[in-house]
Order: sequence, then structure tokens, then C-alpha cells
Amino acid sequence: MCTLSFSGYMPVITVSCDRRFLFSGSRENGLIKVWNILTGHELCSLTSHSSSITRLTISSDGQRLFVWSGDSTVEVWGI
Repeated sequence: MCTLSFSGYMPVITVSCDRRFLFSGSRENGLIKVWNILTGHELCSLTSHSSSITRLTISSDGQRLFVWSGDSTVEVWGI
């Protein structure tokens, strides 16, 4: 088991359909981080909205990440 630690506000999170990756979205700065669940290592950071992220959802086919923002917009990322 690994533990992921976050500083500041609790992030918005979702897990990939294959349960290999965790996506965390910042409520402070619109940053998305991608984590390997097995190792706990951060794989990359994605710059998303300019305001806070309010929701993250993975599509049912596991191919897209939907990112909702406090500015009432949604971004779609291929994953």
C-alpha cells in the first residue's frame, strides 16, 4: 500500500478505469497531477483551467478525462 500526501486544500480526485492512475485536481490553481497508484509517484502535471477545479470524471471507455472548473467551463483531455 502507498500513501499519497497533499498540501493545502484537499484536491478533487478520480481514478482511471483500470485502477492504475489517480488524477488530482487543485482547488487552488487549476493544476492536474497524474499519479501511479501502485508506486505513489507523480507521473506528470497538466495545466488546466485558470480557476479552481471542482470536479474530475473519467469517461466510461476510459479514454477521456473531463475537468470542471469554478468558471463554469469543462475541458476534455485524452488519456
